[in-house]
Amino acid sequence: MKSKEAVKVRDYGELVDRYEALLGLCFDGGPAGEIDGMPVYHMRLRGDSPAPQRWLLGAGMHGDEPAGHLAILEFLEQDGEKLQGRVDLDVMPCINPWGYEYDRRENSGGIDINRCFEEEDLEEVRLCKGLLKSERFDLFLEFHEDWEFEGYYLFEVRQEEASRLGPALIDAVRSHGPIYRHPEVEGFPVVDGVVDATPSQLARHNIGNKPLPLWLFRAGVSYHTITSETPSKQWAADARIATHLSIARNCVDLLIPA
Repeated sequence: MKSKEAVKVRDYGELVDRYEALLGLCFDGGPAGEIDGMPVYHMRLRGDSPAPQRWLLGAGMHGDEPAGHLAILEFLEQDGEKLQGRVDLDVMPCINPWGYEYDRRENSGGIDINRCFEEEDLEEVRLCKGLLKSERFDLFLEFHEDWEFEGYYLFEVRQEEASRLGPALIDAVRSHGPIYRHPEVEGFPVVDGVVDATPSQLARHNIGNKPLPLWLFRAGVSYHTITSETPSKQWAADARIATHLSIARNCVDLLIPA
């Protein structure tokens, strides 16, 4: 049941207009379903033949973290055509449109979607799993924000043999603001702003598959995940968007041949 106290602060339709403009360029796809009467988009960038890598981009899981999907939109609008043929992209730019409009972490039923991917009875989870469970991605790049801290950090979830990206990505965004200084976040050790989570470390923490990145990783959908976390209360919106955008572009520089 929707909260009676909820007040609409943003217009999801403005994002939809930008998604539709991208579909008029080099992207295909479109609405994959509806949540609370609003379309949830799944867009794809493809060249004439399969690219060397395939990535999934995601944001908007938590509606009070708007910088992520705004950064995805800037990345697609500014870089999409240049990336065509170099990397195949699948994009889910806003999974929680009601939360975006009402600036709520949870969905309209008061549920944190990103703690529900071990379950099957949530509409948003069914939609995501239906689209993704039979797919395979070299990288899942996800944008979040954290209201509790003043420093930037990222989660890197990878197979043991995969090369680390986190330290180089942190170096690329040091000029944007302070890096997270505490020794842990959510029980995971943090070294210079990076949580480096391999299967052995995930097993030690026994946290299950509730967040989307861990469900994707453990289901074999994603080989490598970067979750970018900007400080939502401590940094201005422009700085948060620019930081996520820098992370996306530096992933391209590190992983995709010029």
